[in-house]
Formats: sequence, C-alpha cells, structure tokens
Amino acid sequence: MGIIRKIRRGNFAKVVASLHPGCHQVPSKTALNRYPEIFAAAAAAAPYARRILSFGCSTGEECVTLADYFPAAQIVGADINPVNLLTAMRRGGDRIRYVYASDRLLNRFGGFDAVFCMAVLRTPKQDHIAEHYPFERFAERAHYLESLVRPGGLLVIHNATYRFSDAAPSFAYEAIPVAANHNNVYLPDGMTEAKPESCIFRKRLAAAGVGFVREQAILQEWEKIKIRKKHCPTKHPQQTAGELTSREYQRDS
Repeated sequence: MGIIRKIRRGNFAKVVASLHPGCHQVPSKTALNRYPEIFAAAAAAAPYARRILSFGCSTGEECVTLADYFPAAQIVGADINPVNLLTAMRRGGDRIRYVYASDRLLNRFGGFDAVFCMAVLRTPKQDHIAEHYPFERFAERAHYLESLVRPGGLLVIHNATYRFSDAAPSFAYEAIPVAANHNNVYLPDGMTEAKPESCIFRKRLAAAGVGFVREQAILQEWEKIKIRKKHCPTKHPQQTAGELTSREYQRDS
C-alpha cells in the first residue's frame, strides 16, 4: 500500500528507492547549503581539495553547494536512485559530474580528497532500530567510503544512525571538531543513544602504510600455519584464513 500511495502522489523517486535493495535512505529531501557549518569547517580543513565525492547526492543541490565551498575541486555526485540522478543532471556544470553509485564505478576515480555522506546511512524508524537498520550494514558502507579517501583527506559522515568512530579503526582517523546538530545517533546495539565525537574525520597519512604492514604480517603468519599443518597434521578442524584474519585484527585493535 505504501508504494501505491507514493505512485499516486507522484513520488517516483521514493518508489524506486523503496524497491532498491541497496538503498539506505528512502527519502531524498535535500537543499542548497543544507549544512553550512559543516561545509565551512571541511573547506577550512581541506582548502586544496581537488576531487570531492558527494555520496548519496540526491537531486544535486549538495554538489552545487560543494562547488561553491571548494572552487578548485572537481565534484562527483553519486546516487543509487536513477530518478534522482536525472534531476541532478540539470544542475550540472563544468566541475560537477554525476554517476550511478556503484562500487565498480567509484573505484575508477582512484581516491578522493574529501568524501561527504550526509543523511544517507540512516533509517527514519524510531524504534527497533537494529532490526530495520543493523549496525553491520552501516559499518560495511562506512568502511567502503573510507577506503575511497586518500591519506590526509576527509571523510564527512553526518546524520547517520550510528557513529563512524564505532566502525573505524582508531589509528586511521583523527576527528576534526565542528559545531553541528545531530539527529538521533546510537551505539551499535541500536538502542543506546550516543553523541558523535565529530562528523569530520581526517585520514592519517600513515594509515595506509600501517594497514598494509599489518595485513602483510597476518598473511605471513597464515603461511607459517599452513606449513606447520602440512608437516604436522592434527585432528582439529582446519582453520581458515578468514578466521585467522578476524582473530588477528581483534587482537591488534
């Protein structure tokens, strides 16, 4: 009945979003300069940004706004809703490009100096939060978005259901203070309300190197275990690389 009601009201963007399994936020409400204090703080923290991603750009107002705050940057607007993208393309310019929000397409850009994700990774539900929008779903997208940020770049996640600081490795980012109002934000249990540390995070320059070194150490340890098991078989079930990796990350975190 909800979809039929949206069709009758002409809310075709919401209809498409409701039917898309990868959509996080169904409503596509947006506006020009919607978060001026956050945009200004990000521009001050990354004045020389050259490539910026607006993830969940909706109908393009955020991209137009970012083009004003970052006059030297190329702006990439990505949305999973094709109806929104058709509207956004009318707001294009020499420095704004709109693409479908698929990982394959975004990976081709080779990294961004700033990634904005504003009021996207959330649910409008007020109860049974974890059932409607589990923390694992938020964390998966948050980890992917942070992988798109170049070392020294910014990740801006605002008005999300959960805190980025609960999903991110502490060694990889530093929070940049900014005065901003937040909607209801929860701990990973989806029940306990929490206050975000910030909504702007800078990727540490050494983060990529630390992650690489740790990953190589895990792989080397796994190779040693395989060699030992080959020469000294046991009755225990064989341990998988995924299990080893998970345990090692938990131990190092």
